[in-house]
Amino acid sequence: MEISARFADKEEVKGLEETGYKSIPSEAGKIVLPGKGVGIADTVKLKLARILWSKRIVVEGLTYEG
Repeated sequence: MEISARFADKEEVKGLEETGYKSIPSEAGKIVLPGKGVGIADTVKLKLARILWSKRIVVEGLTYEG
């Protein structure tokens, strides 16, 4: 499953929650997910990976439920 991950400020998170996104708490803040189509494992991990000169966020613990 492909999923996009990025950082968002508190106002953007609030707006997403108001439009149907759900959030789960984490050590660093909230993880915001679509309200439908995503299954959540007991543990969700976000990792910052560095590949050559680029960075990407790797997400573990989510599944597609279509």
